[in-house]
Order: sequence, then C-alpha cells, then structure tokens
Amino acid sequence: MPGPAATHSGAHAIADAGRGLVAAGFPDAARLGAEALRRGGNAADAACAAAWALAVCEPAESGLGGQAFAVVAWPDGRAEVVDGSSRAPRRAARSSVSREQQSAGRRASTVPSAPAALDDLQRRFGRFDPADALGAAAELADAGHRLTPLQSRQVRWTADALSADPLARRLFFGDDGSPKAPGARIRQPELARTLRRLADAGVDDFYRGETARAIAEDQARAGGLIDARDLAAVAGPAHPPPLEIEWAGRRVVSAPPPSGGATTLLALLLLERFEARTDAPSLTDRAIAIARAGRAALRERDRWPDHPDDLTESIRRWLVSRERADAVFTRSVADDAPGADARSETGDTTHLCAADGEGMTVSMTLSIQSVFGAKVMCQPAGFFYNNSLTTCPRSPHPYRLAVGAAPRSNASPLVLLAERPGGWTPEFALGAAGSRRMIAALLRTLEAACVHGDSLPEAIRAPRIHAPVSRGVWVERPLLRRIDRDRLTRACGPITVLPRLAYKAGAVHAVRRLPDGRVAGAADPRRDGAVVAE
Repeated sequence: MPGPAATHSGAHAIADAGRGLVAAGFPDAARLGAEALRRGGNAADAACAAAWALAVCEPAESGLGGQAFAVVAWPDGRAEVVDGSSRAPRRAARSSVSREQQSAGRRASTVPSAPAALDDLQRRFGRFDPADALGAAAELADAGHRLTPLQSRQVRWTADALSADPLARRLFFGDDGSPKAPGARIRQPELARTLRRLADAGVDDFYRGETARAIAEDQARAGGLIDARDLAAVAGPAHPPPLEIEWAGRRVVSAPPPSGGATTLLALLLLERFEARTDAPSLTDRAIAIARAGRAALRERDRWPDHPDDLTESIRRWLVSRERADAVFTRSVADDAPGADARSETGDTTHLCAADGEGMTVSMTLSIQSVFGAKVMCQPAGFFYNNSLTTCPRSPHPYRLAVGAAPRSNASPLVLLAERPGGWTPEFALGAAGSRRMIAALLRTLEAACVHGDSLPEAIRAPRIHAPVSRGVWVERPLLRRIDRDRLTRACGPITVLPRLAYKAGAVHAVRRLPDGRVAGAADPRRDGAVVAE
C-alpha cells in the first residue's frame, strides 16, 4: 500500500511535498519507486523500479512486451532522451500480416523493446543494479496485486479475446468463465519466473538467452513472426537530442519522432496563438483553444508524417518552430473542415514520473498500444504482446507496414525547465495515457498550471476537452456546464458528452519541483494512479 505521505481514492490521488517522490499508474509501482529513493537511489532508479512494477500490475497498458520513451533531466537543465521504440520483425509485410492480424494476435506485435530501454536507462543514469528492481517486481508478481474496478472493466471490455488465450483466461477469469471481480488477487508465477531470470542472467537474456528462446518458440507455435534473429537484433534504445520549445516562460523538452513529442510541443505553440486571439480569454475561449490546437497539431502530423529516419537537424528545428506553428495556425483558422480518419483515437499507455532530492527528474511513457495489447500472452514468459503494428498504414507511407517499420506513437514524456537563480532547472515532469487524447489532456493540465496558476492536483482534475481528427468534440460534463455550448459547437462541431473524470479523457501523472527544493506530485483520478513520497 502507499506510504503515509500518499493518498489514493476514486476521488483524488495526490501526495504532499517531499524530498523526492514517484507518480505512477498504480499504487504498488509508486511504492516500489519511492522505496528505491529511500534506499539511496536516484530518480532513474526510482523510475525503473516503478516501470518494472507496472509491467506486473498494469498489464493492460504496459509490460515486457511493449516499448518505452523517457526524458531524463538534471538540476543544471541538461536533458537526454531514451528512445525505446520498437520495430517490426523482419518478416512483417502486407503479404504476411492481414488487416485483421494487424490489430490482435501475435502477428500484430513489434519486437518488444521496453526491457532493453529500462535496462539502458538504469545502467546509464542510475546507481543500482537493475537486478534490484527486477527482483522486487518478481516478488510483486508472485504475491499478486488486487484487481481494481477499472482493471475489472478492462477485462470485461476485452473478454471475448482474452478468454481465448489460455494464460489470460487463467489469470483474469474465474472457474465459471466469467471475468474476475474487483478485489481478486492476480498472481503471475510465469511472469515472476521471467523477471527473476532477467535479474539473475541480465536483461540480455530477454533477447539472446533462455527467455528469447521461449519467446521465439511461443511465436513459432502460434504462427507469429518474431524469431530469434529479430530478438537478437535489438541493440538497445537510441539517444537522440531532445526537442525543445519556449512556452509560458519555460523551456519545454520532449522526445522526437517516432514519439508524439513533436506533436505535443507544436500543440502548445498553437495553443498560444489560439488564446492570443482574445485579450482576456474566458473559459469558453480556453476550451475552444485547447480543442482546436490539439486537433490542428494532430492533423498536421497526418499531413506531414515525421519519421525518425528523415530527421536532419534542420527538420528537427522546423518540427517545433514558431514559423511552422504560424503556418499551421493560419491554415487551421482558414479551414477546419472534417478530417478523414479518427481510427487512432483508440489505444492506451501508462506514464510515470520520478524526482529525487538532488534534482534529477525522469518522465517516462510505456505502452503495449491497445488495452491488453495484442490480447495474447507469451505463455512461458507471462507477458502480453503489443499490437503496435496496428498503427502502421498498409498504403505507401513513411510508417507503412514493412520490415523494420517503426510504429508511430503518441507518447509525449515532458519536462519543463524554469529559470531560477543559478540557471535553468527542472520544474515540471509529466506525461499522459490515452493515445491521441493525451495531447489535449496535457494541454489542459499545462495551461491550467502554468498559465492560470492552478495547483498540480487542481490542474490534473480540471475537466477536459478533446477534438478528434474527425470533426466533433468530446467534453467532460463539468466543463460543458460552465461554457457556452453553442459557441463550442460552432467552433468545433458536434459535442459528445463524457462523464466526470472519464477514462476516455486520458490520464496525466506529474511532479513539480517547488522553489524551496521540495517535490510535489499528483496522479490522475481518472485511472488507478498514486503518488508516494520518499
């Protein structure tokens, strides 16, 4: 359970300030991260401890079968990206993966990269051996975690597919074949054995050892595409230079493509331009600005897909330039016709943030793409495969389905730097779950906290708005009660009303380093998040 500095309930999930803390998508993950801080670890150790734990207790959002993106920032304002994106196996092609197979099943999976990314992050920036965090996660998998009401709903949403998988059926369904109820203890002995093997033999075992052999055999048995050569080819994450903009008096840093960082940074620049149209924007003005800025940024990404292989230094600068934002804003104001496709509104992720007492801050997003990923598990190793190939178009496109394709992600780990005596230093770290909805969730949170001065918990709880690429707008009911509904409809299209604290509105977890050096944090009440202080 969370320590005494943490609170967690269906209404709110916040923590008092401490020397360091972890905000994550599940209480056990935040607890293990904070324990790493208490034992003398830094923010990288805490983030990795929390991430391995999320692989156990948030199997619908992340795990060994997924990918990860992180931004690591130091107290002097330096920042580095860990790009743990995955790639399609060498036999992936339109001829070998049907449209149906691209969405679920073993052929929907890219080669898992999250284990390599976490191992690299901790070895590069942490103080502890990764075996410590892996061992703690293995103990959690053996002891089990309690199924939350949200997780029980997720099982019901995907029951037809999950119940067809032997291991998923044993883990999440009762003897009568019905989904387990909230409160049921989920023990995962297969996953615990895998985590212990990685702790003992090293994470390289996942790619070139006994675990790799188990994955390759599982794939071959069930007609998957990933084989030993694909696994052995995973060399570790990339470390590209971060992207950066100036916004609201701060420097905002995120990861470049194939993550969604460039889109989120562009959306922040567009938000400035939409809000500047009114001298003193009302709540209705602000809501419309968030909706239209997010939609315009997403449409621009579809118009000009930003593939990592194409990133020259000049393109990197252009992606998040004010000149580009001006051009996109002008186009958006002139033409807000309906978009062609909203299929990427599906999908999910998880996010965590860690900050230590010495000034290091980590923002990390992990994903297996859709809820429970490919809906099938690696039987001997105990994890869900991702279904990231569902993001790869079948038509000519930079991200098209092909050998080595990089699935395009909406993951947007952010760090905001503030100028204080002595120079620039990390102030906020945050990110979100929720596929394309995460961009609007981040805009709403940052606008409330950085422009209007709300506390971090207030900013995260603030009712949200999201405009899909196709015309229309999703609004949480409390916000709709406070704004001009007719103006919103004219500006953004038909309204879909979401309930208060809607799952579909995404989930933001964040930390904020206060001027006195303490750290405050907040986890989104829309999911199972928690914050635990050191």
